[in-house]
Amino acid sequence: MFKSTVIFLALVVCCQSQTNLLNRITNFSIRPQQSVSVSGRFMCNGRPANNVKVKLYDNDHFTLDDLMANGYSDANGAFRLQGSANEYTNITPKLNVYHRCNYTPLIPTCYQKFSIRIPNDYITRGPVAQRVFDVGTLNLEAKYAGQGRDCLNK
Repeated sequence: MFKSTVIFLALVVCCQSQTNLLNRITNFSIRPQQSVSVSGRFMCNGRPANNVKVKLYDNDHFTLDDLMANGYSDANGAFRLQGSANEYTNITPKLNVYHRCNYTPLIPTCYQKFSIRIPNDYITRGPVAQRVFDVGTLNLEAKYAGQGRDCLNK
């Protein structure tokens, strides 16, 4: 009984290390890590818009989008996000902005939402983005292309 337990544990350790090795090989050679960084500032009614929710995604076409990073704008309306994803093909990064500038929702979980596509020139191979895509200062009073209501984001 002791001998078979030792053999079983040896097999578990062996298989576990091979699984980890396979995951490392898959992630680093077939699915390289790609990263991106984005920054900007939000204004609402002439004042910095603090606590604006921002999420950095890899926009996938056939599966759910990959959340790479999220956060909020600070007291000056400024934000900066950096994130990465492992993909077989080039990532398609986008920034989702969720705000309530001049918007009073009937449902408390609702926000105005719009997306900004991040150009491919700002994608870096590896875990740390080499360049930062600055979206500039955005006036949230304006309506942006594709802007709509989102009540499901978390």
